[in-house]
Amino acid sequence: MLRVLGTSVVAIAAAAVAMLMYIQRYALDRAEADASSHTSFVAKTIARQNLANSDFRRPVTGARLAGLDRLFDRQVLIDGALRVELYRAEHEGARDVRTDGARR
Repeated sequence: MLRVLGTSVVAIAAAAVAMLMYIQRYALDRAEADASSHTSFVAKTIARQNLANSDFRRPVTGARLAGLDRLFDRQVLIDGALRVELYRAEHEGARDVRTDGARR
């Protein structure tokens, strides 16, 4: 009887560990998919409608940067989004606009 009880406890513990590992991985996959969907939505709608080619020719400063900060604060940096970074394709790694939620 004790042997059956011990085996059952081990089996239940192994199943619980396996379930926790699966749930953790599922949650991470879901968070990554949600972030990817949000990024795609922003790129296809908000960014396309509100960014100009001139925003990528040189670093954005002054009133234009303030306007982009307001735009991103209101429409992008919501629901846990932390920052927005825009890059020029021809200058890989050259960051043109960066909006951190901490700068609010």
